[in-house]
Amino acid sequence: VSKVFLEPLSKCIEIGGREPGDGLIAAHLTKPLSAERVARELKMTRRTLDVWFQKALNTTVAGEIFRLRIERVKRELTSGSDTAEAIAQRTVFGSKRTLNEQFRRATGMSPNEFRKAARGHV
Repeated sequence: VSKVFLEPLSKCIEIGGREPGDGLIAAHLTKPLSAERVARELKMTRRTLDVWFQKALNTTVAGEIFRLRIERVKRELTSGSDTAEAIAQRTVFGSKRTLNEQFRRATGMSPNEFRKAARGHV
């Protein structure tokens, strides 16, 4: 992947061994964040940013935001004991129902099933 693509993308996501939480998207996982806002912050059009994401990561900006939110939920499920409802509120999914639907779409299992499997309680 060209450095031309990676430089702007590294400003908004975790690339090149950066710590979790770096970058615009990762820093806003607990707040509403649109692909349009990411593009504005980088001073480019949404279409241009989506093209760059597609070339570098084979996904869209919205797809990457979703992926990183799901990864955050996974970390919270495996490292803490908060309920799915509490995690849903912190991660902008809003409700346990929405979190369950979106998490199942991404992983094929519910948050509780994932937590049990990750902790070896299958």
